[in-house]
Amino acid sequence: MDSEKKIKDVLQENDFLTNQNSNFRSYCQEVADFVLPRKGWHTSIRAKGERIKFNYLYDTTAGGAVRDAAAGMQTHHSNPMSRWFGIEFKNKELMARHDIKIFCNDVVDWLLAKLSECGFYDVDLENKTNLLTFGNGTYGVFEGSKRLVYFKELPSSKVNRVFDYWGDLIKIYYPYKMTAIQAFKEFRQNAGKSILEKLEKEPFEEFDFVHYVGERFERDVAKKDGANMPFESLWINVKDKHIAASGGFESMPYITSAFYQDTDDPNGFSPAMEVLPEIKVLNAMMRTLIRGGMKVVDPPFVIPRQGFIMPLNWNPGRANYREAKTPNDALQILQTGGRIEIGVELIQMFRESIKSRMFVNLFNSLNEVTKQMTVLETQQRLAQSMGILGPVVNRLNDAASKMIIRLIDIGARNPFSGFPEVPEGLQDQSYEFVFLSPLAKAQRQSEVTEIQSFFGDVQGIAAVLPGAADKIDEDKTIDVLHRIRGITPEILRSDEDLERMRKHRQEQEGLMHAMQLGGGAANIAKMSAEAGAKEREMVNAR
Repeated sequence: MDSEKKIKDVLQENDFLTNQNSNFRSYCQEVADFVLPRKGWHTSIRAKGERIKFNYLYDTTAGGAVRDAAAGMQTHHSNPMSRWFGIEFKNKELMARHDIKIFCNDVVDWLLAKLSECGFYDVDLENKTNLLTFGNGTYGVFEGSKRLVYFKELPSSKVNRVFDYWGDLIKIYYPYKMTAIQAFKEFRQNAGKSILEKLEKEPFEEFDFVHYVGERFERDVAKKDGANMPFESLWINVKDKHIAASGGFESMPYITSAFYQDTDDPNGFSPAMEVLPEIKVLNAMMRTLIRGGMKVVDPPFVIPRQGFIMPLNWNPGRANYREAKTPNDALQILQTGGRIEIGVELIQMFRESIKSRMFVNLFNSLNEVTKQMTVLETQQRLAQSMGILGPVVNRLNDAASKMIIRLIDIGARNPFSGFPEVPEGLQDQSYEFVFLSPLAKAQRQSEVTEIQSFFGDVQGIAAVLPGAADKIDEDKTIDVLHRIRGITPEILRSDEDLERMRKHRQEQEGLMHAMQLGGGAANIAKMSAEAGAKEREMVNAR
């Protein structure tokens, strides 16, 4: 396909998707107006230095709830201070090898270090904020020249995404702006004619660009150049209809996910969208309460129709005069009968409801899981939490897996990245991620609870039918619990060590049984000593 047709197709597809998503952008704008004004530029362009618009807000509970929930979600899912994921090879025989365990541990250490060095956690927090507010979040993972990778957050409503039937991202169109000087630094002489013309006299004039990434269906898999990678990449100067740069990616560089996902809607939905009616009512009540409070503090007056010299002076301690011949009417305070305390109670009720619907209470609940709680109380608290948030955690884990795979792909190909040396025989082995965050562990807690409940049932049956417990395989039970809990494998014995230990135990038990049959250890020792003495006598007699 020639470049002119490719540019035309990409720009037309982007325009079509932009128009198709216009309703969603309007929706996001309304949500931002009432929840997160700093991100309220979905249907307009923000001028440099333009202040945040609080045109609709009389109460900031929803914005604070988003902030607290996003922080709680990061703390309990991708905490930068913890080891929140691990890696295991699907081949269990490999995972029994000590060198493989060490390699997996080193890879996780490398990944965690790179995530911190390259600014992932700042982007991750903004991404979780977008998920909670607008229902979806997208960020890019790109190789860099000064550091290994760059992470870049994308606006939720302005990026156009295309998914296949199974929900995997196959195309993305990201419209954005660059100044002439930024475009020249990025693309040099290939930035485009209009940019080069403005570079000296108007270097800060902005130009529209579109970054397109899509699956490449026709390519030579034997070649590893940019034109034959699995994903095609184009940076297009919209004004000049010019490709400023082109290339490819081994894996999709954009990571996207949704908070709530409907089958037929790729944009997703958010907790903020669900609670938006309550947020609007809260703002209306807050506005009314403010006006009511002002009337109480500075009440309206009943003024005689005539007789007082106008204008009246409402300042404290000031005098107002009336005509001498007028009736002796007085100024009167108008009693409105407003119940401020009822308004305060209603507002507090709505605030608590919004926080709960935005999962602030859930994360506070996880924070309150303490050592003072019993195991049962802890399990119940976590199970209740994950009954609400379980599917969301699955989507978070899926997106995190794609990001980690992308980072591993970049590190393994870069000889200066410091990526751990891969042991022999691992190149074609499949691996998987084990998420160790409190949310991931809480998600699996229900499995543990079900297993424990099942054991209770078996114990009850075994009281009547003793052979029932024989049905349970203790080794497989331990392995399943180990996998669910995500505990480090170093604490488990290998199958060989376990076999030797059990064989030794059987020998000891056999000896103890023999001792019991022989009348005790003293008798056996005496018999052994007598037998030894007789044997020595026989030897000496010879």
